[in-house]
Amino acid sequence: MSGAYRRAASLGLVVALLRRTAPFSSPPALGGGARRRRRGRLGHVLSGDPNLCAAAVPNSMVAAATSDDDAANDSTNAPGRRHHHHRARRRDATASDGTPPRDDGPQASDRSGLMERLRRARRPAEVASLAAALRAPTTARECVALMSAWTRARRPERALAVFDEALSRETTRALVNEYCYGAAISACDQRRDWRRASALVREMRRVGLRASAIAYNTAIAACQKRGKWREAVGLLDDMRGRHRGDDPEAEESSSIPEPDVVSYATAISACARAGACDEALGLFEDMRTRGVRPNAIAYNAAISAC
Repeated sequence: MSGAYRRAASLGLVVALLRRTAPFSSPPALGGGARRRRRGRLGHVLSGDPNLCAAAVPNSMVAAATSDDDAANDSTNAPGRRHHHHRARRRDATASDGTPPRDDGPQASDRSGLMERLRRARRPAEVASLAAALRAPTTARECVALMSAWTRARRPERALAVFDEALSRETTRALVNEYCYGAAISACDQRRDWRRASALVREMRRVGLRASAIAYNTAIAACQKRGKWREAVGLLDDMRGRHRGDDPEAEESSSIPEPDVVSYATAISACARAGACDEALGLFEDMRTRGVRPNAIAYNAAISAC
């Protein structure tokens, strides 16, 4: 018996024994490397005759070994494919001219979250971080929220910078409304910038915006803090002039509110602190004549003026 037939007979006996014991026990699972070594030994035994190799080795063994090899190759090359996939995604994200895609800033949902945090922010570092994330206000509400946040953080100059930038740009100038002006006047009051506070109130009338009583009262307070009682009384006269009928602009604009107790009390306090006793008492009498009920501040200011 030749060597090839002897090797074939030995392999046939091994295969027969494996088939006989297969229903009762299964060989342990082998990894890809072990299966490749097993296939190598089988091929070495049957290398003398390819036909015997094909006839002696069951197809299920060859298929299992082949699938294990393919899986091993897939697991080996998976990182490379993933890396190639990420590079392809980066190439797709790049424009045809080689420039990266434009970043238009945070989405609407992100801007809503930033607005909520701006309304609660009080520290300058926190406001600066949120302002950088917001980039630039796109609505009047965002402009007011950003300005108010800077004012709460005791940085009124930054609030006025936001206001000035919104007015200077063509794309955001139309967004500036009476609430933006009110936030700017509040920042002026914190800076005690009575000149600009008074100018902003009167500017609202020129651009056709209605100045609220709060805006007027804030400007009067800015004058009172600097001891500018004449300017404070002048703003109060603007509020009273429309109702006395001696305001030349009364027919053109109805944007002047009626003075309230805060308006009178702040102006009386400004006169009393500056020693203008007659003016303070005159305002107190006019206040009562108009049916505005004095508060404790107005009474105290009138008493101190006597």
